Amino acid sequence: MKSSNTTIQDSSSPEKTRVDNTSVDNTSVEKIKEDLSCKIAYYKAFLKAQAEFPDIPKSKSGARGKYADLGDILKVIEPILHKNGICVEQDIVFNDNYQECVKTTLTHALSGYSSVSIAIIPYQESDFKNKITCQVHGSGQTYFRRYVLASKLCLYAEEDTDGYSTENSYKKTNSFVKSNESNFF
Repeated sequence: MKSSNTTIQDSSSPEKTRVDNTSVDNTSVEKIKEDLSCKIAYYKAFLKAQAEFPDIPKSKSGARGKYADLGDILKVIEPILHKNGICVEQDIVFNDNYQECVKTTLTHALSGYSSVSIAIIPYQESDFKNKITCQVHGSGQTYFRRYVLASKLCLYAEEDTDGYSTENSYKKTNSFVKSNESNFF
């Protein structure tokens, strides 16, 4: 025997519908639909903005190569995000363990949908030796704001030299890897 879904308006409450003896709150269904349409509108705008992102200029040099600083990234991406109705916010917040975090929020102005990423700033005791505390915090905050923003937007904001330099220095010092590397790959 074939079963069929029967929709019956519950006479006791106009906001509820029974489907196969299960009561569903119509306001919940409408909220889910609204949330989904807001999310879809955000991702359409976000995809359009991402397609417009140019290469980010890497104007700074550090110990591990060139990178784009936070100002360079914001200068390039903010006008594109704004043109597509998306604003970016970055706040310093604390989690339940009192760890300092960077909270990055992208909000679509038209739909009100927000996408949030939170990253813990991993301070170590050695970071504070012989340094001014507020400078350590400021450096950590700026560093992680840059990393979280670049990650959230899928930006290539620095040269990836970590693996390259480690691999090269390892090959120079280890003749086994140098002479047998074709056997491993």
